[in-house]
Amino acid sequence: MRLLHTVLAVIFAVVAISFAVSNRAVVPMSLWPLPFEWPMPVAMVGFVGVIIGFVLGGIAAWIGAGSSRRRARQAEYKNRNQEREITRLEARTREAEKAKVDALGNQENAALPKAE
Repeated sequence: MRLLHTVLAVIFAVVAISFAVSNRAVVPMSLWPLPFEWPMPVAMVGFVGVIIGFVLGGIAAWIGAGSSRRRARQAEYKNRNQEREITRLEARTREAEKAKVDALGNQENAALPKAE
């Protein structure tokens, strides 16, 4: 898996460098409602677009996974409560078994004849 990641990263880097070298021409970059204009290489305009898309996609994925995170938190809370309940019930069971053994032991001792 690590090798695949490295190979894909190298391929992506080669493509990005090739794109940047091939598109060095400067173009004016302006945003419609703003009166400003910035001269930028074509490659930079492309990279900025990709970065903005990556960030917006990450935000959308994070918002979309909110319900899954909420369900995971609720399941974690329920799991912790059930573990506490199991521990409490195991302790009660041990106490009840010990009391039963003590009661049986007392009955057996009472049934035995006393040696004088």
